[in-house]
Amino acid sequence: MQKVIIISLTVLCFTFTNACLQSSQCNGMALCFRRQCISAEVLHGQAKMCRRDIECRRQLPAHERLIVGCKNDVCAKLITVPHTSKCVSRNQCPGQSICFRRHCIPAVPRNYSCQRNAQCHPTERCIGGLCFGLLGTTAESTQSLIGYADDDMIDLL
Repeated sequence: MQKVIIISLTVLCFTFTNACLQSSQCNGMALCFRRQCISAEVLHGQAKMCRRDIECRRQLPAHERLIVGCKNDVCAKLITVPHTSKCVSRNQCPGQSICFRRHCIPAVPRNYSCQRNAQCHPTERCIGGLCFGLLGTTAESTQSLIGYADDDMIDLL
């Protein structure tokens, strides 16, 4: 009689439905950073047309350049949580938001649990036992997380 040993191997795989290599692959005004589409809006005060990210970043303070890019020939910036200061770690942002490129960005729950940040993807944060990731392109989610409705943003997303 032979004994059969069955080994169960569980692989934790992070899949992003908003995966990208460049912003043109993202829906609406979303920008591509770290290979994922992240919700963005038209950069206020920037009426000029652009073809490259650098054209949008030139006149901005250094920390603002980190979340700006050219999308559909206009300058756009990632949607941030209002009234938050610069951050350097995931836990410095309020509520359901994550520090990304020195800014607090709204986040949404992923479908896996955690007990600490190390159990989530590097761009995610463990909040209340769930991993939260950067917000994609759903306008309804954006409104509920940052607490205001912006008609211009809804039209663009």
